[in-house]
This record gives sequence, C-alpha cells and structure tokens, in this order.
Amino acid sequence: MNCVEFFRQKGISLVWAMRYSPCERKKNVSGRQYNSFMYMESGRYLLTFADGELQIEAGDLIFFPKGSVHSSELISEDADCIQVEFEITGYELPCPKHPIRLQQIEKAPELLGNIVRLYTKNEPAAFIEAIACLYQLFAAALHQLVHIPTKSARIYPAVQYIEQHLSEPIDTGKLAQLCTLSLSQLRRLFKQEYHLTPVAYRNNLRMDKAKFMLYYGYATISEIAQELGFDNVYAFSNMFKKHTGISPSEYMKRREHISLMKDSRE
Repeated sequence: MNCVEFFRQKGISLVWAMRYSPCERKKNVSGRQYNSFMYMESGRYLLTFADGELQIEAGDLIFFPKGSVHSSELISEDADCIQVEFEITGYELPCPKHPIRLQQIEKAPELLGNIVRLYTKNEPAAFIEAIACLYQLFAAALHQLVHIPTKSARIYPAVQYIEQHLSEPIDTGKLAQLCTLSLSQLRRLFKQEYHLTPVAYRNNLRMDKAKFMLYYGYATISEIAQELGFDNVYAFSNMFKKHTGISPSEYMKRREHISLMKDSRE
C-alpha cells in the first residue's frame, strides 16, 4: 500500500506527546497499547527484545509498533527524549512487534518538537496542526516500515480481536478459529511473537491501558476496573499490583509526585 492510498482510506489519531527525562532506569513493556515515535535528544538507552537488541543514543529516531514487546534500560546518567503516541485506524503496520531504529528522516526532530509544542497548547487549531505534523512524519517513516519482514500476519485476526474486546472474557478457541489455526498453533505463534499466551497478552494490554488512564486521571480506580471488564475493584487491584509491584492508588500518587517535581523545575 502506497502513502496516497493509505491516507485516502485510513486515519491517525494523536494520543499524547511530551518532552521528558525518564524517571525509571529499567522498564518492561509487554504489548504496547499505541504506536510511538521517540527521538533521543541526549543520553543512551539499551532496548532488548526477542530477536536482538538496540543501543540507541542522541540523534536516533525509534519507532515502537503497537503491541511491541521489549525491555529498556537507561545506560547513561540521564537522558532527554521527545515522544509521541498515536493510534492508526483500519490498518495493521506490516512490521515486527519490537522497536525499530529508523534511518535518518529530514526534519524529524523539528516535526516532533512541533507536535509536542502544539499538543500542549490544548487548543483545537493547534491540535489539528500537531496531527498534520504527525502525518508528515509518519508518511516519511512508512516507506521504511513497510519493507521490514514480519512473522505476525497469521495471528493478526486474534490480536485485533483481543485489542477490540479487552473488557470481555477471552475464548482461545474462537481466536484460533479467527486465524484458521489449531489451539496449539495459535499458542506457539503467540509465544514466538510476543513471548506470552493470548490470555497473558490480553492482560498486559489491560494493565497498559489502566496505567495510561491512571496517569492522565481519565477515571477513578473503580471506573477503570469496570471499563476493563473486572468483576470488582479488588480483582483489578490484585492484577495491577501483580504486574507493576504497586497498587493503583500508589501508582497514582507516584505519578502525581513526579508531575509536581516537573512543575517545580519549570
């Protein structure tokens, strides 16, 4: 699919954009909820995934596909990054589910900086300008992304179904039917691609969405539990703590503390 056809038929929505210094030295990501561009302004990171690793440094532009699985480690004293997250409607990028270092794209730092600046204005006109910049950057990156081989095509119907039905009980038999695979084939391909079972993949997506909603204060803990399909807030809190090591309320407090520290520095 060329860029003209893509932009005629599909769409991109901007989720968030920010310039930041990482507050965690190590982090594991299992099933990223949105696609993301990250530009390293300073510092160094080590990204590790199933098929290898990337050591990234100042000047590198990284693309994180939706659903990607990896771990990151800050290997410099500190770092400065620009990052935007976005959703693509009606199109699955034909690329592996791990971080990808992009070849140099002219004006990428400028475009990302403009996206952050316009996004933080919180004005309708500025938001539209930010999306225009995102389209420009994505169009340039798409030429590289479509030529990267992928192993996930066979299980894409199952992945898509899981992502669209996070709040519903999961039926692995139905997922296998959607992909015209046996249960054992489905589990094997999920393990190869994501190092997770379909159920674990779905739970990781639920927790990533929960962290996103808690971070931005989109809903209360009980509302998030209900939206993600948990029987009660206790079941949600138990799973959240199992995945993150802290309770949802503790997570909110830590993020609030980080925001206050950032505000005081500004």
